[in-house]
Amino acid sequence: MKKLLLATTIVTTVAAGAFLTVLRTGSSERAEDRGTGEATRAGEAVPLAGSVAEAGGSPSSTPALPPVYTPNPAIIESSTPIPERIHEFRDRARKDQSAALDLARTIALCSAATSDEEVDELLEGDLSSARAAEYQHAINESCSGISDDDFLLALELADQAAASGLPEAMVEYENIGAQVLSRDAFALDGKRILDYQNKATGYLARAAQLGNPNAMYRLSVLYTDGHLVPRDPHRALEYYRAYLKTSGNNSRLALENLAALEEAASAANNGNRP
Repeated sequence: MKKLLLATTIVTTVAAGAFLTVLRTGSSERAEDRGTGEATRAGEAVPLAGSVAEAGGSPSSTPALPPVYTPNPAIIESSTPIPERIHEFRDRARKDQSAALDLARTIALCSAATSDEEVDELLEGDLSSARAAEYQHAINESCSGISDDDFLLALELADQAAASGLPEAMVEYENIGAQVLSRDAFALDGKRILDYQNKATGYLARAAQLGNPNAMYRLSVLYTDGHLVPRDPHRALEYYRAYLKTSGNNSRLALENLAALEEAASAANNGNRP
């Protein structure tokens, strides 16, 4: 079977010591907010075909518009060390959901910080390694002094922004939490990890219900890989089809992904694991 080509990449731009993290989930288009699904509880995403009435509302009810994300360049593009940005913008982030998401993204970036010894090893490599070393050194410099409490603040702010209904936060909570909880300090914190898992899948399901194509794509990836949710080729296919329909993505890669997912679902029907 063709190898599934689904992927999510984190692209980090470094300019004069400034960092901007962008989550790319296979679609550059934004969908209008429209109910296309239903989430019954955190961690469970249900089929997208449910009507408003089936979801517990009435046909005449009008869903509230979600908050609008407004980027904060002073947080995400500043050359100021990240601990100083935390001190400056923490209070604002408690009240402003866009600021909360941007500060959470910025702090989570520091999960990529390494030791100076690792940077020195990169410098001894080829040109691409040297460029990686320059980038890594910039991260290390900007993140110097960051604490585990700061990482927990990132998780808290991402949760706050997602719970407010900010669509970008509902999608990115999964990635921000993964970056934070990848740290050794939290590796054995089973309660926190389980809470993250339930919230991450719940927020993605809610965003998919609102018609967010990036959430649909991420859920397709998660059900394909069996990460955070039980592996389910049929749900993976269902969410990917919804993503294609909502985003309008008809690229060759997207169609290859669709064919691979259809093959996996067919194999599952026949009792074969691809």
